[in-house]
Amino acid sequence: MKESSTRTNHKHINLDQQGEAYIDGSRVKVKQLIFHYRSGVSIEDILEGFPNITAAQFFDALSYYHDHKDQVNESLDQDSLDTIQEELGVERKSDGTLEIN
Repeated sequence: MKESSTRTNHKHINLDQQGEAYIDGSRVKVKQLIFHYRSGVSIEDILEGFPNITAAQFFDALSYYHDHKDQVNESLDQDSLDTIQEELGVERKSDGTLEIN
């Protein structure tokens, strides 16, 4: 059974039943991409780490983020660093930067 979703005014972004924004046709949440983006990971590296996401989808997620910054940031703040690191497959290096595994 397919979970229901809600369309947004962003072509590539839907909301799941919990109100979390994700890339249409994938399981990738907008906040996952934004987490990497805010951590200083280059757009090229983010796209390499999410090979099923197109550049258009990524930039639409970035646009969605800027339109809903408070909501996305609040969702990110609610997640613990350990959970995010495990979910996204990243590791904190000794210099404080994050590395995509």
